[in-house]
Amino acid sequence: LAEMLSDLEGLTPSPHAVMLHYAGLVNGCVVEASDLEQQPRCDVSWFPGATLMGTRADSRRLAECVVKCAQELLEER
Repeated sequence: LAEMLSDLEGLTPSPHAVMLHYAGLVNGCVVEASDLEQQPRCDVSWFPGATLMGTRADSRRLAECVVKCAQELLEER
């Protein structure tokens, strides 16, 4: 995705660029807590989470975070 953002859209790869790319397609995104300060002005909710998955436990933790965030987005409707 980073290469695509750079080559096709001329954007510097960042959480902000990802949100610009997916604007209008998603309602929420899980991002590293350290990236929350880069939140762009858009209609996408950002949720802090550990997105790097080095172990099965990391993968499970991220999956649980994504499900929780999806539930929150559904409750907002």
